[in-house]
Amino acid sequence: MSTPSLPLVRLAHPDDTDDIIDMCRRLHKENGLFSLNETKVRQCIEKCFRREGSIVGVIGHPGELKASTCLMFSDFYYTDDWHLAELWNFVEEDYRAAGLRYAEALIEFGKQCALQMRMPLFTGIITNKQMAGKVRLYRRLYGHPVGAFFLYNGNWKTEPMVDYTDLVQRLREQAQKCANNKIKSRVEIEKMASLLREAADAVGGETNIWGCGKPSRESANPVNR
Repeated sequence: MSTPSLPLVRLAHPDDTDDIIDMCRRLHKENGLFSLNETKVRQCIEKCFRREGSIVGVIGHPGELKASTCLMFSDFYYTDDWHLAELWNFVEEDYRAAGLRYAEALIEFGKQCALQMRMPLFTGIITNKQMAGKVRLYRRLYGHPVGAFFLYNGNWKTEPMVDYTDLVQRLREQAQKCANNKIKSRVEIEKMASLLREAADAVGGETNIWGCGKPSRESANPVNR
């Protein structure tokens, strides 16, 4: 079965502004670390229309937006070199099924912008929910991370990020035994089956993130993919 193509990400138009603001409200409700200033959000979006260092990409028709992302030209305190900074990457809850690939489309949009502008894209994940799954998505599409975020004296109750290093190592060792035809006994076969169930439970426990979650109505309709 072939993989569905990525949804089209288009540049936002002024008519999309109110819909993007509504989307940012939902984003803040899910992931807001500090208070929401909608005037600042609107100013950030409008910079895109004036070509003043902001790029806003959206998926969907005006009035029916399903996802959006915002990139901003930025620089660090120690350099004159510019980079693109991802401010947000958000998919509406009804469109987070894995087969829809909206989050992946937004990420690829940012990567293409960076390539066309010949500058690095700097992004990260600030969240207190299902961090491990989101990190896996970003690692798959961006490669290895270059740092981490930490919060002290904040209002969030952060979920611990589960470390599957030991599980991965045990799976790797059992897989190597399979490759070397060393798994012959029933005990070893049952051990491999147990490890696979453990891995499935670990991954399956992290649902409803950007690119993974319960099937949506749209995901069941091939016309809308």
